[in-house]
Amino acid sequence: MKPQSELASGVFERLQELPALPALVQQLHRLVGGGPAAHAELMAIAGQDAALPARMLRLINGAAPKPPFAITSLDQALILLGPAGLECLALPLALIALLPGRSAPFNMSYFWFHSAVAAGVNREIARRFWRGEPETAYLVGLLQDLGTALLLALAPAAFGEVIATASRERTSFHAAALTILGLSECELAAEACSRWGLDSAVGDAIRHQHAPELASDPALAACCGLTSHLCALHKIKAAGSFDSAALDRGIIRQLRLEGASLRRLMAIIPQQIAQGKLIIAVAR
Repeated sequence: MKPQSELASGVFERLQELPALPALVQQLHRLVGGGPAAHAELMAIAGQDAALPARMLRLINGAAPKPPFAITSLDQALILLGPAGLECLALPLALIALLPGRSAPFNMSYFWFHSAVAAGVNREIARRFWRGEPETAYLVGLLQDLGTALLLALAPAAFGEVIATASRERTSFHAAALTILGLSECELAAEACSRWGLDSAVGDAIRHQHAPELASDPALAACCGLTSHLCALHKIKAAGSFDSAALDRGIIRQLRLEGASLRRLMAIIPQQIAQGKLIIAVAR
């Protein structure tokens, strides 16, 4: 194994090999950001690659609650959901195609299922309790564990050692990566978000999810820990982590949640689990 600093530098250098997001996702993101991209250009890109739009329409029409009528075109979907809502549908489908690998005992289908559930829970926290931006919270939830998948793709031998250590010591992937490699997978994910041109708030929240007080938006970063805890209570632990489902009480204070709020959050998770399963099924 390389020295820690050399290994970490090598992994970050290999991020240059990270595939670009599909043109359709990039165009949606420009529309969300208020860029000059025209609606006609979005439709033209969709026409060049029909596979992703077709999956997006399957996802919209299969979701609960169902739309008031069958959505048969990207135009209709854009009117119904807006650019930000449509980006939240396109990104998980695109990422599953970009990072499809599997390495025992790490199952990428399960990884993306957990990520999809976390994204939905994050969005509901923002909508119902925190009053944050739901689509931004969704992207943070979807990508909060991205660094785990990136380490698998960029340094599989190092990834295997981290997984083995986390399993043996019954700890989190994050703690094992810091101990073995001197590398935070959260930094890796944040750098990928930057390279993909995502909102800087997304990368910042992911980078500081284990120390929310350091984030530019502490509540957005704190959502990651709460979401991971709620998922673990439903037996959906973050892939690669073997620690117990403990919750930092500071997160509760940061989000100003009470016991009744947590109980209401627990009640919404079954719907997010169903949506996560649908995303995985549609992506195949």
